[in-house]
Amino acid sequence: MYTRVRLSCVLGLALNLTDFSPVEVAQHAELKVQILYSILRPILDRLLPLKKGKVTSQDKAWITPRIKGLIAERQKAFMLGDTSGYNKLRNKVQYCLKRAKRSFFKKEVGQMKPGGTHWFSTVKALIGASKPRGNSMPATAADTSAQCESFTKHFASVWSSVNSVIPSPMEVADQLSHQTIPELSIGQVKAQLKRVNPRKATGGDHIPPWVLSNFHEELAPVMCNIYNACLQQGVFPMKWKEELGWYPYRRHQSQRDQRNSDASP
Repeated sequence: MYTRVRLSCVLGLALNLTDFSPVEVAQHAELKVQILYSILRPILDRLLPLKKGKVTSQDKAWITPRIKGLIAERQKAFMLGDTSGYNKLRNKVQYCLKRAKRSFFKKEVGQMKPGGTHWFSTVKALIGASKPRGNSMPATAADTSAQCESFTKHFASVWSSVNSVIPSPMEVADQLSHQTIPELSIGQVKAQLKRVNPRKATGGDHIPPWVLSNFHEELAPVMCNIYNACLQQGVFPMKWKEELGWYPYRRHQSQRDQRNSDASP
């Protein structure tokens, strides 16, 4: 079992000894990203195997592993179209959540001394009560409508003077620049990788953000090659587009894949 410092040194050495030349030889940016993942993932899988986190720091304080398991079963029934099973699990999850929440609040409030501003402020924070805004009067529907109307007139007056005629490419051909896009330097990419937030969650590519920030020296040259290829070819790799996708349901909320955080700062 590696210690935190030892694991960081081993991972850094592995990245230093890794040959990223296949990424640089590839012509298309899409292929470069695929090759990069095929090189990085085996290294991370060997040194930082995936772990299943039952309860994360983003969950409510009263969430337990049993409730997370019930939520996972409920979601599985929903995905399979099992209506009766989903309804039963939904009711069970609601009952367990209500009971766990009541028990948590009772325990938290019971440990405090009654009375005083600290007690009242803590109770209000637990129940999510908002602080009063002084003597400000709530806006009426008439006031809101008048304000919206003034905004509309202002924006309409600004856009009324704008020329809506779009020139053809032939008319502005002499104004277009024929210069190539300047390439990024390794130093620029290194600075951006260093600024990556290491505490962000791992995405679908299973590459933790802290790997990019901690090992920016080792990854900057190959990442710079990929970024310049994307700029010159005017493409955005599909692998990265998938990371920006949004799903209408929390498919992986109950069981979240996490890398071993021993090497995290």
